[in-house]
Amino acid sequence: MKITRHILWLILSLAGLLMLAACNSPGKPYLSILITNGENEGMRSHVYEYDLSTRKTALRGEFKYTAQYPLGIYDAVHNKIFYIARNGDGKSDQLFSMDLKTKETKQLTTNLFAVNELFVSGNEVILAAASRLSKDNHIKPIASYNIDTNKFRFWWDPDKDDTTVFLLKYNSSKDNFDVALYSWGDFFHKLEIANEKQKPLVPPTYTVYEYEPDGTRKEALFTTKQELGFYALSNKKDEIIYSSAININKPKTVKIHDLKTGKEQPFTVFSTISNLYYEPDDQALLVLGIYHDQRGVYRYDRTTQKVEQVLLEPEKSYINDFQMMTK
Repeated sequence: MKITRHILWLILSLAGLLMLAACNSPGKPYLSILITNGENEGMRSHVYEYDLSTRKTALRGEFKYTAQYPLGIYDAVHNKIFYIARNGDGKSDQLFSMDLKTKETKQLTTNLFAVNELFVSGNEVILAAASRLSKDNHIKPIASYNIDTNKFRFWWDPDKDDTTVFLLKYNSSKDNFDVALYSWGDFFHKLEIANEKQKPLVPPTYTVYEYEPDGTRKEALFTTKQELGFYALSNKKDEIIYSSAININKPKTVKIHDLKTGKEQPFTVFSTISNLYYEPDDQALLVLGIYHDQRGVYRYDRTTQKVEQVLLEPEKSYINDFQMMTK
């Protein structure tokens, strides 16, 4: 068959569009799950991968737990574990990497004080971290470490902006992330008032924003003046599931909030929830919580309302957290 110039152009154009779509589409999602066990100096953290497509869980590596708070993630793209550990002087926590092929470990930062959040997006390790050089190390901006260039940066100056990360979550369907922020100055002012009047602490205002990997902050998606526990934003950005209470002394309740209408309904499938992610199609939820008195990671099908066990918390161990990422 004779191929005309027009048909050849059409074929090349379609091929180019398919290649562009493949390059721009997010990778396969998976959960990185962190479990810590042991006692005192012998405590170790174990990093597992749960593949959403195969629904299988596998141990990927482990490291000695020395940080203020256990943090570690499995990066399937680079076949590494990024984790937080105590610096050699014992005065601060820093970012480390472990190459799972060579078993080589490297310290990647020197000027951090503490880290609360950690995941990988492309070639950037994203953190919520306090600087050991800042005037107030309670303030934790977003920060990033570039795997290719080895360059680290804070996304804003904690000595000039008291905006603090409460929670930081990767969005696997769009390869960006959202973050719950609050003002440390507002929180501290309300803390002083609560101490002075001997009354419950009034929570600061928490606002959830969407961020692009280059640091661009988009419009606010959700705001609450209640004490926030966790939140999970749907991939379609049409609803959010979160836990909150009027103050820190009250038990938190879990609600599904419609971002278009503002209507809320309770979510009571699990007795407690520590963290939660939507699967890419929003039809299932991945939950770290307690179901029928057993703590673990579960998958909840919203259509069938069926709860499936992903990983039960092992005896004498604690599931610290999990992160949704892509490979």
